[in-house]
This record gives sequence, C-alpha cells and structure tokens, in this order.
Amino acid sequence: MFDHNYTILRPRGLEGDRPLVQIIPEVILLGVLWCISVIGNLLVCIVIYRSRRVQSTTNYFVVTCACADLLFIFVVIPLECGRIILSEWVFGDFMCRCVRFVQAVFPNVTLYILTSIAIDRYYTIVYPLSFKVTREIAKRMIVMCCLLSCLLSSYSLYFYKEIGILSNDNASKSVCPTFVNPINNTSLAFTLSSVLLQYVIPAVVVGVIYFRLTRFIWRSSGKCLRFKRTTNNVPRTKEKMVKMLIVMTIVTMVLFLPFFCVVLWVALYLPTEMNPTIFIVCLFLLLLATVAKPMIYACCNSNFRRGCKEVFCMSNSRCYRSSTYAITTASAFGKKNHVGIMNGNSVRNSPTKAFDRSNHVDKSVWPIQGSLPTTYL
Repeated sequence: MFDHNYTILRPRGLEGDRPLVQIIPEVILLGVLWCISVIGNLLVCIVIYRSRRVQSTTNYFVVTCACADLLFIFVVIPLECGRIILSEWVFGDFMCRCVRFVQAVFPNVTLYILTSIAIDRYYTIVYPLSFKVTREIAKRMIVMCCLLSCLLSSYSLYFYKEIGILSNDNASKSVCPTFVNPINNTSLAFTLSSVLLQYVIPAVVVGVIYFRLTRFIWRSSGKCLRFKRTTNNVPRTKEKMVKMLIVMTIVTMVLFLPFFCVVLWVALYLPTEMNPTIFIVCLFLLLLATVAKPMIYACCNSNFRRGCKEVFCMSNSRCYRSSTYAITTASAFGKKNHVGIMNGNSVRNSPTKAFDRSNHVDKSVWPIQGSLPTTYL
C-alpha cells in the first residue's frame, strides 16, 4: 500500500534495519518503566477505591489521571515496542489510528484534569463558604474533561493512517506516522490549535491559579504569625496538599513539553527527515510522566501511605481483630452493671438474665390468687 501523494517524514533507521545494540537497551528501559507505571497507577486506583481515608473530590481527579495513564500504558507502549523491535508497523491501519488517538488523548486528559484540580483547590481554600466542588460537580468536571479531550483529539483519526514506503534497500515497509504532516493548511491549523488548546492554555491557567493560591496562603500565614500560628486560616494539611499538587503539575508539564515542542517543530519547519532518537526520547518522557505522578503522590501524601497499608492488610487476616470482644479487666462499675459481652451458654452470668428483673420482682409481688390482707376491722 503506497501513497505517493502523501508527504511523510522519513525516519532515519526507525523503519529500517537497526542494530540490536540500540534496540535492546530501548526495549529493556521501556519494559522497566512500563512495569513501574502499571504497579503505581493500579495501586493509586485500588487505594482510593478501598480506603475511605483518601476518598475526596481531589482524589477523584487523581484516579482519572491514573486511568488515563493506564490507557496510554496498555495501548500505546506495547505496540510502539513492537514497532521498535520489528522496525516496521505490522498492526494494521485501524490500530495505527487508535494508537495515535490515545497518544493525543492521554496528555490532553491529564492536563485538563490537573487544571480541574487547581480550580478545586483554589475555591476550597480561597472561597470555602461561597463555593464548594462537591462529588457530583467533580464527576461532571471529569466527564467534561474527557469529552472535550476526545473531541480535540479526534483529528488524529483522520490525519493518521498506515502507509507504505520504500526503504533504503528498496524494500516495502508499512509505516504509522508519528506526527501529523502539514501537507495543507487544514492539517497545519489542526496541529497548531491542538497544541494551543491542549498544552498552552491549560499551562497558563494552572500557572495563574497556583500563583494566586500561593500568594493567598503566604499572606495568610504571614499575618497570623504575628499572633498565633494556630489561628492560620489555611490548615497545614491543605498547604501540604497544594505543595504536592504544584510539584506534580510542574513535573508533568516539563515532561510533556518536549513532545509538544517536536509537534510544533514538525508543523512549522517541515523537516524531510526525522531522527528516531527524537521520537523515542519523547516516548520515554511521556512514559516517565506516568511513573512520576504515583511516586510523588506516595512520597508527599501520608494518608495514601496509610491507605496502602490498609489495602495490604486486607489480604492478611492477622491485620484485623476477631469479631468477638471480651473485657479481661473490668472496673467495679462494669462488674456491677454487667458491661461487656459474655458467654451466652452460662445462664447465671448471662447479661440478658442480669437485666431481667422478673426473677427479683417475683419474690416480692403479692400473689394474685391468694387472699389479700384487709385493714378493716
């Protein structure tokens, strides 16, 4: 299947014969990062689902980021590893479009969710009484982020397709283009608008929100230090949460930046050849972003670490107490009032018998059928 009218960036070596010395380290590194990312993101989802300690509106957004990471990990990375090993795309046109669609949706969803988290933290701390992001509002924001991301990334289903080219040894090769080739004004407009809407605008919005939020926390803490630290308007737990989210956002933005820079470079400068190392480095950085977020969340969130311990204890019966409780050393008040759970087989010491006053009252009650005493003479 050859398309001579389609201008393609010819990668030097990616769809040709590549030395094993270069392929093996790339595949091993991708495999190691893949395993760490799968474990970390699955653990985030399980802990937030099983532990009530970390179930909050912010963590709903965190779970959505973890699900987007898992989608990217299970769909894109294995097929790209096969492409690197085989030096050819052998998975068909449909999978080519699906892989590029997921590759475009993944950073878009992540950045929009990070923007939603910034909005949630801003209103929670600055305007705690006027507006609150409830769980229903958080779910609606997540749905809107996913739908908008899919809509903005739908161009990849049209512009990406499997094509055939001739390699350097005149052998036919199937290729799934890595980037959109700006062969006309439409593709160029879609590429520029996608970079603007998917990366630039979310980065600016998140930067402004966290700048104002940091200034508010700093001013609040500075004023209260003159009197008492306990009168700080912003709790220390929320301050730690904001610091963690800022670190997570900065790391994610920095790791996504090379991918969008390469997209802009291809769209504006129209290079005729593309070194495969550039694409592989961008792929490594995207995968590294999926590894970094769970690690930051585990290192900076003590509740998440406690939730991990609770989840691990659920598979071990020794982590839980028996369903039967007994008081070994009771106080005088407890002994007098029969406080505690006792053996039900013992009739004498049963709490039900102890609180049943009929046995004590029957002795002093006048007999109904007997003759009543009279006071009349």
